[in-house]
Amino acid sequence: MKSLSNFLSIRYAGISLMVLILALGFALPLPVFADAAITPPVKIQHPPFAEAKCLSCHKAAADGKPSPKTFIMNQPDLCYQCHERKDKNTVIHPAMKGKCTACHSAHESAIKPLLKSKVEDMCTTCHLHDDLGMDLPIKHLALVMSKSCVRCHNPHSSPYPKMLKAVTPILCTYCHTDMGRDLNNENVHIHPAVYLGCENCHAPHGSENPKLLKQMPNDLCFTCHDKKMIDGGHPKAGHPTSGQPDPIYKEKDLSCISCHKPHFSPNKKVLRYNFNTAPYDGSICSVCHWQVVMSPPGPPRPDWND
Repeated sequence: MKSLSNFLSIRYAGISLMVLILALGFALPLPVFADAAITPPVKIQHPPFAEAKCLSCHKAAADGKPSPKTFIMNQPDLCYQCHERKDKNTVIHPAMKGKCTACHSAHESAIKPLLKSKVEDMCTTCHLHDDLGMDLPIKHLALVMSKSCVRCHNPHSSPYPKMLKAVTPILCTYCHTDMGRDLNNENVHIHPAVYLGCENCHAPHGSENPKLLKQMPNDLCFTCHDKKMIDGGHPKAGHPTSGQPDPIYKEKDLSCISCHKPHFSPNKKVLRYNFNTAPYDGSICSVCHWQVVMSPPGPPRPDWND
């Protein structure tokens, strides 16, 4: 009988607690959620729309009210009444030859500057992922991190090809600052391909190859260099140039960039390692073949810096 009494006491206490929680729940204000899917986004309004100056763009109908389908002039001239012209550069975005409202909302939007959708979604309605290589496994970090095409491209027009914001390699050094530093260093030897533009060797959006290369190193190098230079071996007869691990960095494949840096080097012929200093003392072979050329023990392996 005592155990039944204890059970009923606990049960009634639990019910009382539930009633109290429910009462407090109704009395307290509802929580405010910051989730964009719940909170309606703030709309950015086009000033003529916000100020109800509809006749700035629309013709008046017979009753004197703005006609929603007729305008005082055609786009883009209509927009250039207020906005600075965007079509004066050499390279003009084809979308500019149509209507500004292909990309921008005429009245209001949740995305600056009155865009109809996010930049990456907007651009890929015309520029397909497959055509740009954006679906390939190695992706340019500029796309992964910012997800914005306008980080590199001007959306309206540009004096540079592909509507880039600057010519390459200058554009690329905005992010790859170490490359920019070496590009302006008078004490380094610069691979001439760098001046031709980074996109000659690297895919700007995505690639199947490391470092966004358009081809693997040896194939890529011989799009410019004569492959005959390695026939029979290089830099001397019988010396391998591929098909085995790099002798210093075993995790890498032996290739042109085992000995030559692809961008800059303080050494002639953009050689990766300076063999004219101690402990190598002028023997280029000793960098990789210390055990054969010199006496053990060898020095620590030199740094690999691209």
